Amino acid sequence: MIHDEVVREIKKFGAYKRADSEIKYDPKTGKATLRLDVKNDYGTVKELFPDFYNEKLKPLAEAPMVGNGKIVQQSTASNVNDATKPLVNLANAIRAQYPDVHVSRRAAAHVLIQDNKAIAATPTVVKWCPLSSWLFERDFKENLLAETNDVVIGKNRSFDKTRPLETENDPVPFGASESMSDAMRAGKIDCMVSACEGIGTIITTEPKTTLGVGAVMTGLVHTAPNPTLIERSTALGNIIVHPETARIDQVAGVKMALERGYKKIAVTVAGTKAEDISKIVALRRKHTDAEINIITVCTTNVTQKQTDLIRKHSDIIYSCASGNIRKACARKGSQLGTKIPVYLSRKGVQLVAPRLIKMDPSARKKVEKMVESGKHFFAYRGTKGDNQTIRLRTIDALAKEPRGQPRPLTYR
Repeated sequence: MIHDEVVREIKKFGAYKRADSEIKYDPKTGKATLRLDVKNDYGTVKELFPDFYNEKLKPLAEAPMVGNGKIVQQSTASNVNDATKPLVNLANAIRAQYPDVHVSRRAAAHVLIQDNKAIAATPTVVKWCPLSSWLFERDFKENLLAETNDVVIGKNRSFDKTRPLETENDPVPFGASESMSDAMRAGKIDCMVSACEGIGTIITTEPKTTLGVGAVMTGLVHTAPNPTLIERSTALGNIIVHPETARIDQVAGVKMALERGYKKIAVTVAGTKAEDISKIVALRRKHTDAEINIITVCTTNVTQKQTDLIRKHSDIIYSCASGNIRKACARKGSQLGTKIPVYLSRKGVQLVAPRLIKMDPSARKKVEKMVESGKHFFAYRGTKGDNQTIRLRTIDALAKEPRGQPRPLTYR
């Protein structure tokens, strides 16, 4: 919690409010009241890495203060600065107790990271992935921990307080953060609700931060608050939904974006948490003056029930290594790419159009015409000399079994 930010928001809005914390100040009595919800969900760690949980996390997770979750504290002084200062210090002291523990997903395996080092992983389901082989330069199946430590943590600086939070480098042709950064630049969305290690659910409102937050992070399942990252991100204008606990709660992120007045929202949802989609759809129906675009990511190993929910309500669907998603979505709408297809609703097509035009400005008229026609198409990347091109075809021209897909595809 940043004291200057707390004071500024109390003066402007009457209160400092986040999903896990609130401070109010009554100038008549000089009394400031802090409310904290400090309960951090270690259920994923407990389920996947029970020995680590019992040894490292159980004492904290089951401590009365953290286990019960709710804290209310008051402080009185003659002005808002002095009254809120001890409450901010208390909140920060509580936050400092959380160990630096994260769980990320790769090749449908869960990787446990502690203190900037990958220390354990569940078995991999996928043995080969074209995107991973391209991004990480070597196969991950033989040593997932070494790959995570050398590239994800070492080269990319993920899970570190120095990790990049803004960039204009957009290497993945049809990546979610790349596409939404360009959509934001084109005015298609005004904010992005995503997740970042050390921060949890985050709302970004600038193209460079939208891309920076998401470009090096995939499959985040659990994270812990990193005060330096939270302060750096706040200074860039991002909104941290759970700054005291770094919880990942995309539904709370959409609610906060709506409360802040955003009307064109994109939100990423992990396919393995597809139940959140129903809650976001309920917000769509309630807030008819806003557009809430659902982008489903990390779909490897999703169940058939999750697949049905994803297909019905998502605007952009990343198929990853899911056989269920391919079976449900192929040739039933437009798509990007063939090896790891990205399936699009009509709204999804409009969202990714700026990305296609940025990748190949010469294709602007073709893209705009295809979008306007409403016909289903697939777009894929090509090259012309040293330049990349975007090629558009009708969906009927798509091969039934595209080459180079992840192996094996998953069905549940």
